[in-house]
Amino acid sequence: MKIYIENIRFWKHISYAMEVMCRCIHLHDIDFMKAEEYLPNDCAVYYGRNIPQFFKGIFIKEGGFFGDSYLRREGMPRLPLKRYKDIPILFMESSYEKPDIIEKDYYTELNFDLIQSAFFIVTGCEEIINRDGTFDIHSRYLIENRILYKENFLNKPIINVYAYMLQQCLIYRGMIEAEKRPPAAYAHISHDVDWPYARKSELEKELIKNTGVEVKRKADIGFDIIFETELKYDIHSSWFFKSGGSNLGYDRQYDMQDCVVKQLIRRLVQKGDEVGWHYSYNAAFDPIQFRREYHYFTESIESDTAYGRNHYLRYMIPETWRTYSDFGILYDSTLGSAQHEGFIYGICTPFQLFDAVRGENLNVWEIPLTVMDGTVCMKTYRGMNPKEVMETVDQLVQEVRKYGGVFSLLWHNTSFQAAEWREWENTYYELMKFLSDSLVCDVGKRIIEAYQ
Repeated sequence: MKIYIENIRFWKHISYAMEVMCRCIHLHDIDFMKAEEYLPNDCAVYYGRNIPQFFKGIFIKEGGFFGDSYLRREGMPRLPLKRYKDIPILFMESSYEKPDIIEKDYYTELNFDLIQSAFFIVTGCEEIINRDGTFDIHSRYLIENRILYKENFLNKPIINVYAYMLQQCLIYRGMIEAEKRPPAAYAHISHDVDWPYARKSELEKELIKNTGVEVKRKADIGFDIIFETELKYDIHSSWFFKSGGSNLGYDRQYDMQDCVVKQLIRRLVQKGDEVGWHYSYNAAFDPIQFRREYHYFTESIESDTAYGRNHYLRYMIPETWRTYSDFGILYDSTLGSAQHEGFIYGICTPFQLFDAVRGENLNVWEIPLTVMDGTVCMKTYRGMNPKEVMETVDQLVQEVRKYGGVFSLLWHNTSFQAAEWREWENTYYELMKFLSDSLVCDVGKRIIEAYQ
């Protein structure tokens, strides 16, 4: 399928956004061409300001973001957003009163800009523009400042919705065939190993106090609970281990080459799970720290391939993403929110990160995080009860199934230690059964391969 582009200055940005959306609808055979190369009556997608003569196909009217206001505060979408059938539209030509899809004899016109809207969300433009006073104490962009939060649209993957709209237009015009069956949908279940060891019992603490003899460390009980549950439901998951850390307040230190940790890793690999890297608290902002941990991690697992997630879900766009790219990270799974569940970056399909400042595809895959255990369970965040958690997950999974995407769940091994977490153990079992019944539960690397 040919896609013609008028705006050559933002060619990379436009083609990237189109590729992201086409991947959402499993459309891979696409060719990008300059608008001046358009031939009359050539059935194609055309993105620009003016409909060419004798046009056939899909015309998408370009908005104003890809111009002089790019990445400037005056280029931000105006709130409240205009909507097409209750779907928020971030950018459209100002001369139009409302978003619409207009069917003509030989072409379909979208008078709103799906391309710029998708690009703005998935590349974190909002965070790049709003660098002053919109972050929490961990340097995380506040959920209440996000446009999708303000528009109450975190529970639907808006970019997948945009892609579906485009797909329906293409089918109507006979440019592609309707899918005969829905594509596979996945669950990426992962575990950040902030601390791998069991808590010491009162007896062990007393023994240490009286004798000074250190008790041999044992693996945290959460490993056994998760291991046995996942075996029961034929789930393969990703485990992210720390390989360093420099922040005494937020990094608990352990050694990946400690015998207890090495034994755990061997056990997980034998099960068919994936061992990845949990970058430390400061690594997201310190390339030297990142490099130190990267080398120790790859040395410890005897592999040059690394993938993982940032501790505390910390990152800065695009600087942290550039660091991933510099070290050849295969995939990351940080993009989500500790404050809120849902599709924070508007998408449930794995995508490649793009540096919106330099206009470069970074060739690092992202599996965006949908739900973290602490987000929905802890009173400091959403504070749901077990029934509300299951209802919320069910709603999000239905969206993922609809679009053939990925539901990404983070559940810490240490979540079974504290007394306040014991009420959630049954919820964990219920979640695992539900996800295994609803989705293909697999490791991140194989999920990425399925979307490449």
